[in-house]
Amino acid sequence: MACIMLQYDIPTDPDKLREYSYWVANDAMPSISKALGLKEMRAYRNFGKGSPEITVMIEFGQLNHAMSFLATETWNNLLTTCPSFGVSSLLVNLLVDSPLVPEPLKP
Repeated sequence: MACIMLQYDIPTDPDKLREYSYWVANDAMPSISKALGLKEMRAYRNFGKGSPEITVMIEFGQLNHAMSFLATETWNNLLTTCPSFGVSSLLVNLLVDSPLVPEPLKP
């Protein structure tokens, strides 16, 4: 398993925020949903209102699928489009399973 973790702060300008919200729903999420090997995508909002405000987890079944997605034009377009809406503090990490907790803990 591998996850691409994308963290950022949302636009502060109300007009840019509306444009960003439309773009996420109608372009970004549909584009990500077509990624080869995608298992799941989740987005989280920081409850404490601190930075980063948004964390997106894009989970793939295999590391090679995540790495392939990072090399796509789709991913490049996502990263280059975000700042045009006023998204800031953009941070990307590629995460893999920890050898200390290789399987999910479930009650």
